Amino acid sequence: MSLQEDEQVDIALIYASDSTHLAGTFCALIDDLYPDLNIDVRTVAEQSRYKALESAHRIVIFISEKFLTSKLHVLELHSALNRQRSSTKNILYLIQSTTLTSRPFFPRLLPYNIVCSDPIWTDLETEHLDGMPVIRWTVISKKGVRLEHARKFKCYPREHFAMEKAADDILENLIYNK
Repeated sequence: MSLQEDEQVDIALIYASDSTHLAGTFCALIDDLYPDLNIDVRTVAEQSRYKALESAHRIVIFISEKFLTSKLHVLELHSALNRQRSSTKNILYLIQSTTLTSRPFFPRLLPYNIVCSDPIWTDLETEHLDGMPVIRWTVISKKGVRLEHARKFKCYPREHFAMEKAADDILENLIYNK
């Protein structure tokens, strides 16, 4: 997906490959409700990618162990944090997609909107499935190719609940604060 010169990005996603299923689920949920939103989901840092990060209404960052070991992703994180610092609006939405076990440094201290390992998601899963065995759900994006040439994403119900909350938060912010 390439960004045209005059095309406004509604949501830019930053994620590493270990969070592809979460980013795909998030996009599928957004597409179901608002299919016309322009979502920039490329994982390769390039000039047009940085342009999207500088202009997007919202930036959703999936922080994981793999994300933190990538110099390019950490540069994108720094760019997004720098933009947030100089903005009067809250443009960042941070999702801790995996437990962070790497050396302690600033990403552990970030104010995450969603932490996928939070027990609340497991509690919802238990309540929703009422004792049934926990299996991975398949989420299919209606819009087609969004992430890495995939349309289907498998996620546990607890992950799906977390992505539903993230999608609701982002859409509420875009609709009421754009």
